Amino acid sequence: MSSWNYIVIGCCLALLGFLLWQERRRANRARLLWRSFATVVAVGGLACLGLPVYYWGDKDAKLPPATGALSVSAPSGVVAVDWRRNLERGDSLVVQGRWVGGTGKLLLMGLGSVLDSAKVRDSGNFSLGVVPAQVGRAVYRLAVVEGKDTVEWEDVPVEVRMGGPLRVLLLAAAPDFENSFLMKWLSGGGHAVASRTLVSRGKTQEAFVNREPVGLAALTPGLLAGFDLVIADVAALPTPGSAERAVLQRQMEEKGLGLLVKVDSAGLDSMVRVMKGRVSRVLERDSNGRVVLGSFLNRAGKVVFTALNMSYSRLLAGDRVRYSAYWAKLLRAAARPVEAKDEWSFSPDLSRVREEVSVRLQTAASFPQGMVGGDGEKDAAVYLAQAAGLPFEWRGRYWPGKEGWHWVSRPGGDTAWWYVWPEGAWKKIERAPRLEEKKNLVVARERMEFPRAWFWGLFLLGTVFLWVERKMGGMSG
Repeated sequence: MSSWNYIVIGCCLALLGFLLWQERRRANRARLLWRSFATVVAVGGLACLGLPVYYWGDKDAKLPPATGALSVSAPSGVVAVDWRRNLERGDSLVVQGRWVGGTGKLLLMGLGSVLDSAKVRDSGNFSLGVVPAQVGRAVYRLAVVEGKDTVEWEDVPVEVRMGGPLRVLLLAAAPDFENSFLMKWLSGGGHAVASRTLVSRGKTQEAFVNREPVGLAALTPGLLAGFDLVIADVAALPTPGSAERAVLQRQMEEKGLGLLVKVDSAGLDSMVRVMKGRVSRVLERDSNGRVVLGSFLNRAGKVVFTALNMSYSRLLAGDRVRYSAYWAKLLRAAARPVEAKDEWSFSPDLSRVREEVSVRLQTAASFPQGMVGGDGEKDAAVYLAQAAGLPFEWRGRYWPGKEGWHWVSRPGGDTAWWYVWPEGAWKKIERAPRLEEKKNLVVARERMEFPRAWFWGLFLLGTVFLWVERKMGGMSG
């Protein structure tokens, strides 16, 4: 409720109280009940003239045919769509949705070229994907082609985050190309890497990138506390029952240290057996359906294993994007969990210009104040109210005035971005579920404003009655 509404209600209540008090003070108490009722009607009509008063009514609908069923033709095109708005570097952008209608072709476009395409026919689901090469915010396009005409052209915004640098300990059983290329890729991504490689019996070689050297001869609690992830050949892991193995196990179970193990076929079988007795997840299978990449929980830590030990061949073939996507997925799945940060969310998912956007913040901060803005828009404050029963959740509302990227943040917190579409975007997505799910006549209901003439009538009816009654009874009566 706006401030204007409170002012109107307050003034009208004060006026009503004063008039009723005057009526009770009159010496002539004839028709007092009728005069009081007319006063309430007159002031109520006056208040409603200054307030928006709504009711729920039915939209205009076509009458059903004589057969008793309403024939509704669903629109041809994309009627449902979704994709992840925020990706980590190396993640795939996957646009999935549903198509209804005739034959067409869907194109996922970026940087002026077609990145992926799919042919659609009748009704069914579709999926388009690409691994973004850039880091930051970008807007791809989804084009719908029917024949030679492009009938839909919608924005597909996405933000690719760099991800924070990790502290990685690399344990290698022998020098090889896989670890050499991996260490170079990790250093290029800004990660701090310490490497211990067994070069001969009892002799190791140590290397450090983006960090100060540290002794790696023994795995101690102090040493492992300084890393987020251990990447190890299965032969380079401490032997079961040793003191180092116990230290590594304790850091994983109690401190959340991640472990990424590179295994051969024999080690893969044992890892798959371990998965069956724990909370686990299959990340990738080979062409025969065999698990070659998986993970499982080890209390506070995570263990990820892979049998794909020649990923560097992708780099040699010039496919750096797939190589980066592969290792980014492994690092994200295995690394030590980061501390929780502010989490912003926005509703509806497909926000449009000049439509209300619900802003939600989950944070440990007390009484946060949001600031929001967009390209060409003046920064504005968003009042955040605490959700009932959820002390960590705060909610507010915002009406964007321009399309494009918008940001929101709080003092001392991170900045979150979301996208606002133009007014005519994704229209079929709102109508299609109703048309598909309901075959019979459905009367839609919408909020309508009462005609102001009704309230003018109530105001005049009350004031005219009071005026006539005064004339009949005398002004001083």
